Amino acid sequence: MRVLLAAAEVTPLAKTGGLADVVGSLPIALAERGVDARVVLPCYLGAIQRAEQPPRVIGSTFTPIHGVDVVATVLETTLGDGKVPAYLIQNDDYYDRDQLFGYPDDFERFTFLCRAALQMLDLLQWRPDVIHCNDWHTGLIPVDLLLQRVGGESPRALFTIHNLGYQSPFPRERIGVPGFAWGSKGFQLLDMDDRLNLMKGGIVAADFVSTVSPQYAEEIRQPESGCSLDHLLRAREDRLVGILNGLDYDYWNPRTDPDIAQNYGPDSLQGKLACKRALQQENGLTPSDAPLLGIVSRLAGQKGFDLLAAVMREVLGLGAQFVLLGTGEPEYHRAFQKLKQELPGQMGVNLLFDPAMAKRIYAGLDMFLMPSRYEPCGLGQMISLAYGTIPVVRATGGLADTVRERGPEANGFVFFDYSADSLVAAIQRAVEAYADRKRWQALVKRAFQSDFSWAYSAGQYISLYERMLAAEPWV
Repeated sequence: MRVLLAAAEVTPLAKTGGLADVVGSLPIALAERGVDARVVLPCYLGAIQRAEQPPRVIGSTFTPIHGVDVVATVLETTLGDGKVPAYLIQNDDYYDRDQLFGYPDDFERFTFLCRAALQMLDLLQWRPDVIHCNDWHTGLIPVDLLLQRVGGESPRALFTIHNLGYQSPFPRERIGVPGFAWGSKGFQLLDMDDRLNLMKGGIVAADFVSTVSPQYAEEIRQPESGCSLDHLLRAREDRLVGILNGLDYDYWNPRTDPDIAQNYGPDSLQGKLACKRALQQENGLTPSDAPLLGIVSRLAGQKGFDLLAAVMREVLGLGAQFVLLGTGEPEYHRAFQKLKQELPGQMGVNLLFDPAMAKRIYAGLDMFLMPSRYEPCGLGQMISLAYGTIPVVRATGGLADTVRERGPEANGFVFFDYSADSLVAAIQRAVEAYADRKRWQALVKRAFQSDFSWAYSAGQYISLYERMLAAEPWV
């Protein structure tokens, strides 16, 4: 089976968030299971320097933008120690910039990516069975494949929604960018609420649609979480699948992690205590056996920081300590800086991006908080479990699929209502469990048994690809 994954970002070549981690890991797991998996993304500033092998030029092709041919140079490198070919679409006018997204011409930039990715196939003399598109940046690929399909002979398109909330619609007047006429089928596939919406195009044109957890696949079909696209997703529910993202256990491994104070595992938990003491010292916290709570996250309302800011004094009144790492919305920067000043010795607030510190926090905490308003998949809860740190989460999206409070698979604490009272009650249950050392150690050891490896997720994707190829093409 041949699969091309198209995305706006791929670790380690370019990254702003979790999308890059997924598309950097999934094709390697697919390749290890015998799939001819390849990746295509823009050649951003610095991508060549981050490549594991010096990229070589495959050739050039021409992509019409506003009816003018624009040159796309295709470079090839690899991912996963040579397991996966990775193609970089190079055009310095579009991609040689300080940031990956957020420019007035993003519609042109990602139209160019989609068109160049398809034209690249002739240069490679390689034809994928499935083109796996990821988020709105690649939404034009399913549209083009549907419009070009003759007798079901074009590759099948899978469109994966990583976060439905990020759609980036564009003015209808720019329909000429991809060369569609006003009122044409291409225009109709993209048109929504008097805007051009590439996310909508991917949803309605792809052979199948997937998202990054089974629970999120259910949620986005409802008006509360559907971001105005729920009606389209309900119409396609027979071809909508939720597959949980995986975790790279080679990277997130407290037994071998070089960035933590002392390595440990389920049979050597003294190392975890050493990590806790080091984290307390690093953050100016009073050395204590008190439960140490924390969060590593983008500071945004989606992540539940409005709840956290409101309850922090009450939580620390339970005898707990707290450590924060992340950047985001200024109002939360101010709120947590103020709390730190008011609660010295109990709060560590680190308003920065620091991957090594993140690992020290995952290792040193007793409990990891994810009170998200919504969370398509979430990796923080998976990472915390890998480090024997107990998650306290709201039951939404992938958090509901991975964390259980009751039964033989219990591995954390869960609340349902998005409210300060529900969050405090869940934390209080966790603190009470922490006071029972025998119960807590059993919970920690169960956390280590949680397995969300990419091998399992890759198997589910292979089954989906096979289902797509067996089904009638979408027309």
